[in-house]
Amino acid sequence: MVRLCRAEACQSVGGEALAAHARDRLGVGFHETTRDGGVTLEPVFCLGLCACAPALAIDGKVHGRVDAERFDRLLADAAKSTEIPKVALSGGCFANRRLLNRVCELVEGHGQQVLYHRYVPCGDGGISLGQAFVAAWEL
Repeated sequence: MVRLCRAEACQSVGGEALAAHARDRLGVGFHETTRDGGVTLEPVFCLGLCACAPALAIDGKVHGRVDAERFDRLLADAAKSTEIPKVALSGGCFANRRLLNRVCELVEGHGQQVLYHRYVPCGDGGISLGQAFVAAWEL
């Protein structure tokens, strides 16, 4: 999540230009999420970093004196640090083969390995089997 400060101190030193760049770079407006689900852009009234404006927070970490170039670097660094090599798909919705195949396609397109049900039902049947296994283990 990218949270851009919209308070007056940030606005007075380039906050609006930063917001425009962020919207353009991400291809979304405030309160929207990128198509791949990777980034949500949110406005925030103040991050408390007025002396180092304009400010933003990426995944909860606050950064000051951010311009367009630094925004791009911070975003790239955040993407690198949150790489997830494997994605597990589970739940009854993945009994729908069309949905499962499309999600696998999208996830694998991002270079991630997909883990999904093959020998155990994906919904309540799999949960029941897991509960039975844990109960047997505890006895």
